[in-house]
Amino acid sequence: MLTNIDLQGLRVAVTGGTSGLGLALVRQLAREGAFVAFVARTAASVERVADETGAHGIVGDVGKKADIYPIALQVTASAFSSSSHSVSA
Repeated sequence: MLTNIDLQGLRVAVTGGTSGLGLALVRQLAREGAFVAFVARTAASVERVADETGAHGIVGDVGKKADIYPIALQVTASAFSSSSHSVSA
């Protein structure tokens, strides 16, 4: 649990959101009331984490130049309309 930080309504985009630090961030941010969009490479892992957390999952590989623009479009077109914070994990 984070303390002294109000995350309610914060809009956050997280890359690598289905494992390790990225997954921990998605879980905690969603639990604290933030609106979270996360990116990961496989549809199965995105679906699993989206179902678990209620966060908005996007399939893509930020390591591929061709994926960057479509990912950015999906983040901004999601329910978030804009992201106030981005985390690359």
